Amino acid sequence: MKIGINGFFLTRPYTGFGEYTIGYLTALSKINDKYQYIVYCPKKVDISLNKNFTIKVITPCNFLGASLAKLWWEQFQIMADARKEKCDFVHHFYPVYSLLFQNMRQIDSIHDTVPWTFPGYNYSFSTRFLRKFIAYSALKADLILTVSATSQEEIIKNFLISPQKVKMIYNGYDQALDKKIPLGEIEKALEKYHIHQPYIFYLGGFDLRKNIKNLVLAFAKISKNIPENLILAGGVFSPQRKIYEDYYQLPDIIKRNRLKDRVLMCGPIETDDLPALYQGASFFVSPTKAEGFNIPVLQAFASGVAVACANVSATKEISSGSALMFNPDKIEEIADSLYTLSRDKKTRGDYAQQALLRAREFSWDKSARELLKIYEEFGSLR
Repeated sequence: MKIGINGFFLTRPYTGFGEYTIGYLTALSKINDKYQYIVYCPKKVDISLNKNFTIKVITPCNFLGASLAKLWWEQFQIMADARKEKCDFVHHFYPVYSLLFQNMRQIDSIHDTVPWTFPGYNYSFSTRFLRKFIAYSALKADLILTVSATSQEEIIKNFLISPQKVKMIYNGYDQALDKKIPLGEIEKALEKYHIHQPYIFYLGGFDLRKNIKNLVLAFAKISKNIPENLILAGGVFSPQRKIYEDYYQLPDIIKRNRLKDRVLMCGPIETDDLPALYQGASFFVSPTKAEGFNIPVLQAFASGVAVACANVSATKEISSGSALMFNPDKIEEIADSLYTLSRDKKTRGDYAQQALLRAREFSWDKSARELLKIYEEFGSLR
């Protein structure tokens, strides 16, 4: 069997799609040397895979402009090559489906329905068109994969897709997070990002649903009564200011609440430094209002760090009672959770133990084996 893989997000490893693509391909490479994989990328990438995996660079038609070049690359360029290579099917690891090659069988990974259901994400005509295009394309896909039962239910409901066509496999996490990091290495990593212990750690995006404004306001309420600073890690990867309104307001919010010395926005974190920053934290916090999975929460679990998180969406599903939960719309509840995990060492320790137990239920190896079964079943249906 020969499988085509849309590996576009290997070029953006710090995104959720990037982690998903890297996690699956790395794990598949370790467990399967039976089938041939052609992984399509728009430029060279740094990833080590088994010899039955071919990284094929197909340069986009950049003269079209970034958006149209990407669309043409997805819709025509890689699909034409996959047909030439006689691939049995193509798996897109993010929401895209080629309407130009409907005679070729395609699997579409849709991670969540946030852009279709959460207010504020359809901020322009072109964005609304893209959302409708993807939703229509999903109806045409031969099979849809998603990452949680929450997303599975929302995809079926919002896209009006047959439940038999939507399969769910949980994400895994980087096993490097399992390793206990020596104190010296933690201190070195913290120094690199100008972080001082003790601290509360947040890692993720800053768009509206991430709810960082409420997190900072909650921290402001209890900052004088706890020793930890608040570390906000992550970046903005889109020029669209509307969905990042909270992010651009944060400096002023921090200033008005006199938190300049207590809240640090340290930017993106290199993958190799993540284990140290998780393990160096007093605890992790995730106030997001909507997720398809929530990889950072799982990463914190695997690092043996207590977690405070929102009691909604897939975050609730993934944490499954192993985190201290709060209503993300209520600043007082967020503040109470932060205060509890800071001041109550026993509660923090109990949640840290529960976190490790929950993390053991996830791995990219387990996910890849489930994906391989789906590939084999799908490949046999001709």
